[in-house]
Amino acid sequence: MDNLAKPEGLSPVGTVAYEAIMAIVRKYDLTSDGCRTFYTPKEWFARGEKYGTRSELVIVYDGGDIGEVCRIDGSFYRELLENLKGQRLYVEECTGWYAAVYPC
Repeated sequence: MDNLAKPEGLSPVGTVAYEAIMAIVRKYDLTSDGCRTFYTPKEWFARGEKYGTRSELVIVYDGGDIGEVCRIDGSFYRELLENLKGQRLYVEECTGWYAAVYPC
């Protein structure tokens, strides 16, 4: 399984967020830590998670390079914010190991 794959059933808005993140991943040749990175909010809720279930996309980055894109202190966080801002979206760090994308 490709741990950076776009999740099945992702909304059109979630797909825009996914593509914005993947553009940065490709640009800087970033990797994931081996675990699945992207979830739909429905999948996230089914796991029993409390936060991020009303988002458009959930991003898990526990220990992976993707954290540099989605963490507030990450090297590419501001670039992601700029990419999402044009789409009227923002990323919110939920805990130290995952984040979620929401409409503005």
